Amino acid sequence: MLQLQALPCALEFMAPVDPIKQGVPTYFGIIKWPMDLGTVRKRLDRSQYRSPKQFVHDVKLVFDNCFLFNVPGTYVYAQGEALQKAFEHAWVQQTGTHPDDPPPAELPEDIALVDRCMERARSVLNKLKREESSWPFLKPVDPIAFGVPTYFDIIKNPMDLSTIQKKLAKKAYPSVADFVADIRLIIDDCFLFNPPDTPVHDCGVKMRNLAAKLLESDHWDRWLL
Repeated sequence: MLQLQALPCALEFMAPVDPIKQGVPTYFGIIKWPMDLGTVRKRLDRSQYRSPKQFVHDVKLVFDNCFLFNVPGTYVYAQGEALQKAFEHAWVQQTGTHPDDPPPAELPEDIALVDRCMERARSVLNKLKREESSWPFLKPVDPIAFGVPTYFDIIKNPMDLSTIQKKLAKKAYPSVADFVADIRLIIDDCFLFNPPDTPVHDCGVKMRNLAAKLLESDHWDRWLL
């Protein structure tokens, strides 16, 4: 994403269109699903994409909107074409597939969290807890002790690793997806409350990366993305 945003042809698509400032008052009459690279980047930073397909959909929406609103041969249309080519080239280099290629065969919708899967979940949780960057997520946030009195005004569904451990012990997770959803919730809450370039946000990035690595071997990471 950073590679794409750094291109000169990306400048026209970095922020949401402002019909008044940009002199296009009919924009929202034509474009029903606006999208821009800045919004895509925010969704990436907040781990809001649950699959590569969702990410590709939003990036392609930027191009589709450009080609729908702008006439071929105009400057913005040409910039959109250049950006689309750059995205497709980068995607092929990174994945070995074209963005328009159909996704691979679907994996099972969900997996019951019993027997070997339960042992695997405990192993993942223990490794997450031992990670140095896990310190903000080990226990429930105490707004007074942490000096963040507005925490529960912003975070409506708090989660932490000790709560996940208790839920595992009580066999409260019916499926793998439910277990991974709580790991994802910790990360989402972190990114929602802590802005980029802050220590806790950086811990969240490390936690997300480690969780994805730990979950990848069994394809459980598909519920984290």
